Amino acid sequence: MRLQLHYLLVALMLSVSVLFAQTYHEDCKEDLRSFFRQGSNFENLWLSESDTLFWDTSDVWIQKLTSAYILTWRFDSTYKERLYIIGFSERNLDGTLQFRSPKLITLNCENNNLLSLDVSNNTALEYLDCGLNNLMELDISHNINLEEVYCQHNNISLLDIWNNTLLSGIWCYNNNLSVLDVSNNLKLRVIDCANNNLSVLDVSNNTELYDFVCEGNNLSVLDVSNNDILENLQCSNNNLLSLDVSNNLELRILNCGDNNLSSLDVSNNTMLEKFNCGDNNLSVLDVSNNTELFIFGCARNNISELNISNGMELEYLECYDNRLKFSTLPILTAVKEELYIYFPQKVIVGGIKLHTDTVDLSSEYNINGHITNYSWYDITDGEEVEISLPTYNNGIFSFTEAYADKKLRCKMTNGQFPLLTLLYETEVIVSVLDTTIVTGLVVYPNPNYTEALITFMILESSSVIFEICDITGNIIYSVSDYYGSGEHTILLSTSDYLGGTYICRMLINGKQVGLKSFIVVKLN
Repeated sequence: MRLQLHYLLVALMLSVSVLFAQTYHEDCKEDLRSFFRQGSNFENLWLSESDTLFWDTSDVWIQKLTSAYILTWRFDSTYKERLYIIGFSERNLDGTLQFRSPKLITLNCENNNLLSLDVSNNTALEYLDCGLNNLMELDISHNINLEEVYCQHNNISLLDIWNNTLLSGIWCYNNNLSVLDVSNNLKLRVIDCANNNLSVLDVSNNTELYDFVCEGNNLSVLDVSNNDILENLQCSNNNLLSLDVSNNLELRILNCGDNNLSSLDVSNNTMLEKFNCGDNNLSVLDVSNNTELFIFGCARNNISELNISNGMELEYLECYDNRLKFSTLPILTAVKEELYIYFPQKVIVGGIKLHTDTVDLSSEYNINGHITNYSWYDITDGEEVEISLPTYNNGIFSFTEAYADKKLRCKMTNGQFPLLTLLYETEVIVSVLDTTIVTGLVVYPNPNYTEALITFMILESSSVIFEICDITGNIIYSVSDYYGSGEHTILLSTSDYLGGTYICRMLINGKQVGLKSFIVVKLN
């Protein structure tokens, strides 16, 4: 009797096994077995060697994966269960992944070591996450129902999403893409294509876009004028020369740092909360309209004026390495000291000064009741030697002929900004001719418009160098020649010069022997 009962129980178990074996579609089972045979994939999905011994006749291994929510199934028209959802995330899987199930709508296989992925048969697929693998290519042209695709952190060089017109989000950052055409993906709301090799990206058709990240590419032009519901724009680390965000009134996050922007108008972006424009070429920045701003970075520019609204409740401000001074730095009493990074600032270039000139630093003298301390140094030989300059008034200093041909530095400190030492540097030169070598150095007409004549007389034949410097001391033109004794004339073209004051410096045998200033006028 017991033996008969035993055989009956075995027969019942075999019948149940056969019943389950008939439940799952054979294509899906074979695809799973094929994938699990690669490397240690079956072990990495918590299957044992014994599970593989009878996996052609038993579905216990499938039930184990299904009960662990790794696999989800759905019946097809033949009453066979097809793979519906696959969750292979972070399992250290490798090899090639391919499933023929037309019912599959969700495939999670991110953060593995997959070399290849074939989803051409998964025409119902709506969600695909294959990021953080070793994929070289990805073909989703047959997956017309896809709504979200995550393929970040791979080595993909080509991604065609023209047929994926239902896409609402594409995350393809950290790949090797040189082209990304999103012009046919009108439902896109999120694009993250950061850290690729894109030189062109047209989002003019993507009017539903609200989250756009394209940092770390080679873009020189970016037009977001049609993206009027854009809330997050991150386009840092490109080659942008200009950026127009005047139509993006919903913008809350803007990161356009590390480009080549020389101007930026954010006056229309009154909802802006986080804004970084560091590492550009900005000289003026007005954020007085951005009263919602609480995180703001503009470091490493050439900003000399920073307009901040008094009503702004900033929590973090980074504005170091600009051309801001005590008098132009914002005074923010509500921001914690460690969250207001205003030091250091670039050296204030005083340029060339005649020994008869004065230096006016009085704008830095009294800052919110704090008096500035001025210390002067001779830095001609590369070392700081403290000196004392005559002062006319608080912050106004004069030179003497004793400091001719010297480079001087002024260090300024003020209690309002205790961590900042402002540096002002200038070069002092003598304002008279060395009449033992040269006479009659003249630049005329003065002022001039497009050209000027430089006339001079030297007493001995010499090699002569003429340098034209702007008021900051930068040499913008230099010419040298050998001249005999007597009077000479040189034609100087100033048609390309900006309007302003310039200095003509004459050197013979490396020694400055003459100096004249002249003015270039530009007519409107």
